[in-house]
Amino acid sequence: MHFKTRFQAVFSIVAVVCLGLLVTGPVSASSISVQSAAARPGSGTGCGGSGCGARLSLSGCTGTVDLSIPDQSISTTEVFEGCDTIDAANIDITGTGDVTFQAGESIAIGSGFSVASGASFVAAIDPGLTGDASLEDQSPTSETRYVARFYVNLDSMSLPSSEQLQHFVGFNNAELPQFRIGFKHNDIANEDRLFVEIRQDNGAFLTTEGSNELEVPAGWHAIEVDWTAATGVAADNGSIVICVDDDGSRMGCEQISSVDNDLGRVEGIQWGAKEVEATTSGTFDMDDFDSRRAGPIGL
Repeated sequence: MHFKTRFQAVFSIVAVVCLGLLVTGPVSASSISVQSAAARPGSGTGCGGSGCGARLSLSGCTGTVDLSIPDQSISTTEVFEGCDTIDAANIDITGTGDVTFQAGESIAIGSGFSVASGASFVAAIDPGLTGDASLEDQSPTSETRYVARFYVNLDSMSLPSSEQLQHFVGFNNAELPQFRIGFKHNDIANEDRLFVEIRQDNGAFLTTEGSNELEVPAGWHAIEVDWTAATGVAADNGSIVICVDDDGSRMGCEQISSVDNDLGRVEGIQWGAKEVEATTSGTFDMDDFDSRRAGPIGL
């Protein structure tokens, strides 16, 4: 499995993808949206100089009904509203198209969805009805190993030390999290940090939070996660590796090993802002997502 997506200037879906925005929990702002972000330095020519990636920020939702958008090509300015859900698949937004989706619960985008270079696409969710904001990939199929690499920039994010933000979650077909990547802020060191949690077969999670957190400095940084299910009953050889700015050597990464999770499978991921708490605010940018069945991927 190889899945790589750039948002905005080049929005390519190589595998069957569900792009969903879900936002829950007490949020002080009216909503969170995903919109075009400034191009990440060194991200290559695919951004076309006009920006790529996804930016989570404040926006609004005014729709009132569920909406299933028919297959079509769009070259004009359009706003689609569905304050519960929006479903869309074979939508081709051309270089002159400027399209906005607004929903209150979820936006699901399937295969055949594309945004050409020069076009614009914005997806907005109202957290007053739900409470998470994330892009969702449902292309994994009962994976026993899942490797992903993506870039984030937290410079404009305000994350109080008493709060956490789940950023990247892998789940099974029963929507039970198999692993979770979270961000938090350490006021003493004045730095953002990253930690990972992995689910065991008994439902409990093991975590690197505390003594094995990784620093996330200012600017763009590559985050890589490598999750593996145990090979059998009582094998207890499942694991998860989490890295920041790793070149593929896996030096300086953190790992949880000897995990009893042979029942674990990854059927999808959610990438963005999960379980946003009341005083967390601001924006953060995401870019250059790549997932595989083997790794490491590296920068």
